[in-house]
Amino acid sequence: MLRALVRQAGTIALLRGLGIGLSVCVTVVIARLYGPEALGVYAYCVTVTALAGVLVSNGWSTLLLRRVSSTGTFDSTARAILRSGGMVALPVALLSGLAGFAAIMIADVEIALTLRPVAISVIPMLILVLFSDQISAMRMASIRGIDRPALAQMPEMLVRPLVLLAGIVSLFVAFGSENAGRDLTFLFAELVAAS
Repeated sequence: MLRALVRQAGTIALLRGLGIGLSVCVTVVIARLYGPEALGVYAYCVTVTALAGVLVSNGWSTLLLRRVSSTGTFDSTARAILRSGGMVALPVALLSGLAGFAAIMIADVEIALTLRPVAISVIPMLILVLFSDQISAMRMASIRGIDRPALAQMPEMLVRPLVLLAGIVSLFVAFGSENAGRDLTFLFAELVAAS
């Protein structure tokens, strides 16, 4: 038992280290290819989206983790929790997106002014990211519930940043960096694809 716990802890630590390294690479690549302004707006939106994710998640993944770990299976009650979490996440993500859109249109700060021309395309993408993150958190909780914590975290720690990195570089190679609006749309489209 102790050996399994140590192995799991080591694997998770390795995954997290790789995930942090990949996240730093994403940040550096955005700054180098698209410039500091695009990175600043992207980082701000990702941070606000993460904060809105607290409202969207509402504890559903914890409930799912407790249910799956207590039964050891993904039973009908776990499925009901998953459905409920998804049904609650969607309207809350939509409301968060509408609030973000209103803030962009009303605020007179540099980030809002930069996002205003692309808000119609970027806000729906961020809503999709919020919803996808909730589904992903519940997927991770259910896999952790059957005692596979490393497998549960692999998509978020490795796959997501690798897809994001590959997409960002591919779009830059294909289209270059032309204007801030198009660049931001590309960056958020890649965030949706990675989510």
